[in-house]
This record gives sequence, C-alpha cells and structure tokens, in this order.
Amino acid sequence: MKDKLKRMVNATWLCIKYPFLWPRNRFTDEHYNNWKIIEFHRKWWKHTSDTFFIRIVKESEAKAKELKLVLVKNFEERSYRIWISKDNLITITPGNYPYTVLYSKPLSELGYGKAIKCGWLEDSDFPVLIVEDTFDIKQDKNTFVEIVHAKWLRRLIKFFDWINKYPLQLLHCIPEYTELDAMPTGWRKAFGLQMCKEIKQELLKTKGHMKDYRIDQIKEKYGGLRWYDHNTTEGIQRIIRKYEALSYVTCVDCGKPATKISKGWICPYCDDCIGDRKFTVLNKENYEDSSVE
Repeated sequence: MKDKLKRMVNATWLCIKYPFLWPRNRFTDEHYNNWKIIEFHRKWWKHTSDTFFIRIVKESEAKAKELKLVLVKNFEERSYRIWISKDNLITITPGNYPYTVLYSKPLSELGYGKAIKCGWLEDSDFPVLIVEDTFDIKQDKNTFVEIVHAKWLRRLIKFFDWINKYPLQLLHCIPEYTELDAMPTGWRKAFGLQMCKEIKQELLKTKGHMKDYRIDQIKEKYGGLRWYDHNTTEGIQRIIRKYEALSYVTCVDCGKPATKISKGWICPYCDDCIGDRKFTVLNKENYEDSSVE
C-alpha cells in the first residue's frame, strides 16, 4: 500500500508538471480506470436490440435465385413480422403484435417508388425487399434497421456510461503511472525527463497545444526509441528525432553510453549490462545525426 501511494504521488507530480504524460485512452481521450463499466457496456449493449440489414433485390434476380421469403422470423425468444403497408411503408412489427410498429420507413426514402414483396429469407437473418427491374439499385440504398427491445437496459447502460465519463474521471485522473513509464529504464534515466522538459518548452511557445498534445505510444523498436504522438508541431518532431538518434548509443538498461549492440533482439548495451548476450561492437559513426547535440 505504501509503495502504491508513493507511485501515485510521483506519477501525479510528473503529470502535473508535464500534462502530456497523463495516461489516457488514445481513442476516447479519457483517463484509464479499473472499473468494469466498459465490459458491462460491451457485454450487454448487444442484448438490447436486434440489427438487420435490409437487402434490396430486383424481381428478376429474386426469381433467378428462387428466393423464398417468410413473413415472420424468430430470433431467440423474439419474433418479428415484416410487411409492406397500404401506404407503401416497409414496416417491422412484433410477430405476436402486428399493430405495434417497431420500424416504419417510406420506400421513397430508400429510393424506390413501390415494392413487389418483402419478407425474411428462410436461411438467413436479414430481410429482403423485392422491387421491379426498372429501379436502379445502388449499394448505398440498402439500409440497416435497429429494433430496440430492452429500452430499460439501454437506459441503464447509458447511465453507467455517463458515470464513467464524468464523475469517475475525476477519481481516475489520479494516475499510478505515466506515459513515460513505457520508455526503457536506461533511456528514461539518461534523457527521459530532459526530453519532456524540452517538449513542454516547445508547447509553451505554441498557444493551445499544451492541452491538445497527446502521446500515443512510447516504445523501443530495433534498438531505438519510438515516440508516437498527435497534435504535434515541427519543433516537437525535431526534439523527438534528436533523442531517437541518441537512444541508439545509450544503454537501454542503465543509461550509460552504449558500446555494444545485442544480436537477435537488437538493443544497445554498455559493457556492464551486455551480460552473456551475443553482440556486435557498436560503431557510433553509423548513428551520428546532425540533430544530436
């Protein structure tokens, strides 16, 4: 518990000093958390509705393929009825309650004036709308239909999503680690904080970038540092290239100047850290870069 508290204090201090080190989801830009709300959403959201792809087929194609359609289709414990109403609407209703409309859309919105037949394919779970051959069928005229049958569960999921997005974010913004922890130990010791300092100075020169700049990933690849980000600037890219070049001649374990390159999993090491790994002697001239100061 004491070590965890110490990590949280150190990580929080670094994140306050360098806001771009705050660990966030690269897709949602939200703080990571250990709650099960996201799993709850993914597991149960699909149980709140049925989604169908309405396929548009010409009359001649339907006859050639001998498509057999049924009016009612069962899905687990639910059944749906699809039909064309008198006012030329494609309509889906519960199988047992044909007067309760779940979905209704004019055929004109799909680009067709009048349909010949509509129903479920016997050997598939999507409905088919058969139209006259005179209509020009385009792929984008096909449509998806979502029938929500568990509105209470969907409201509950949305409520938990709101809790996760707002109140819990205030709690989980206290980190146990930072994005810089993904950098190998030696590089982090040698130039990790100095790199963050220079990036922060560059961000302060460009108004608005401090709050928008994000780190996507930090890792080692082929013996060199890889620093991926977005909402970046050319100045920041120059800093990244400088330290990426420096990483090739810095021990990945302790941060001392590297003298050897390991074989197999390529990484730079000093004489003390190379251990019993197979290696080649590091030729620093191969890694000279004009951006390295």
